[in-house]
Parts: sequence; structure tokens; C-alpha cells
Amino acid sequence: MTRARRSSTDWPDLPWRDWSPTVRTVHHWLPVVSGVRMVLTPRQPHWGHAPLEVTPRGLTTGAIQEWAVPDEGGPPAKVS
Repeated sequence: MTRARRSSTDWPDLPWRDWSPTVRTVHHWLPVVSGVRMVLTPRQPHWGHAPLEVTPRGLTTGAIQEWAVPDEGGPPAKVS
């Protein structure tokens, strides 16, 4: 079986400069959203709890369990 080669002409142009306000907004919101996920999700090895996931509809945090963030630091406590 042979692999088909792709060149840069196979992909349509993406006019991201026309979307400059949207690109800027997404760029500023992604650290906020991923920070919320990082704080409210139980820790996993190698920061597995922090990244956003790519889906066909865009980026998502996935399911975030309901956790209470303590006032004085330390790990979050699960809300009953």
C-alpha cells in the first residue's frame, strides 16, 4: 500500500486575518478556561487534568466535577 502525499495546495486557504477579533478573543479566553479546568479537576500525572480536548465542534474542557476550592490553598475538597 502506498501513502498519498499531501502538498500545501491540497488544503484550502484559511483567512484567519479576516477573523482577527475572533482569534484575539479565543487567544485570551483559552488560558482562563484551561486554568478553571486545572483548578477544578482532580490532579492526574503529567498534567493530564489540565489540557483542553479537541472535538469536531472545537475545544472543550470535557466533564468537570463539582469541587469546592478552599480559601487557604491545598487540594480542592469534593462537594457532597
